[in-house]
Amino acid sequence: MRSDSFVHHPITYQFLSLYNMPCVSDSVSHFVDGEACWQNPILERGIYPIPLVGINATYSAQSPNGAFLIPKRSVFMHPSTSGFAVIGWKSPIAGVVDVSGFFSHLDQSCGNGVIWSVDSWAPTGNHQLATGTLPMVGPSQTFSLTALSITKAQVLYFVVDPNGGDDFCDTTGIDVTITQTK
Repeated sequence: MRSDSFVHHPITYQFLSLYNMPCVSDSVSHFVDGEACWQNPILERGIYPIPLVGINATYSAQSPNGAFLIPKRSVFMHPSTSGFAVIGWKSPIAGVVDVSGFFSHLDQSCGNGVIWSVDSWAPTGNHQLATGTLPMVGPSQTFSLTALSITKAQVLYFVVDPNGGDDFCDTTGIDVTITQTK
């Protein structure tokens, strides 16, 4: 999904309606079969179909532009200058879950890093459950939410913000595990 602003309000999030296999990007990036993306059909700066959410379903790391690697069998995101890249998970159960994972800044060649968050939408509004800032260069950041009570159809959002609207080199990896405990 994507947003058209930097407000954490899921009612404004929109589905990414363009699906490409392989991903499509600028003239210097070349994705391979097995790297699929859900992308914004409106080009950012007339060039980039971002925000995007993609997968590398191949069994090897891929380097779409020679500057960074997208790990094998992984999910990646890229925000835009005007909004978030968002992944939503809608709970199929009512119960208690543990949610853990990490965000990693994949393209450490330029830019100012990203801000990530894990949000929960409920009738009482949006709640930021975890957040962090990934600098331009640095290790992945983990999150662990234990004993999270969740209702059926409640949505968790995994959000990547371009940190002040600077979306250059903001390709971000994400890994999430959700386990029902009760």
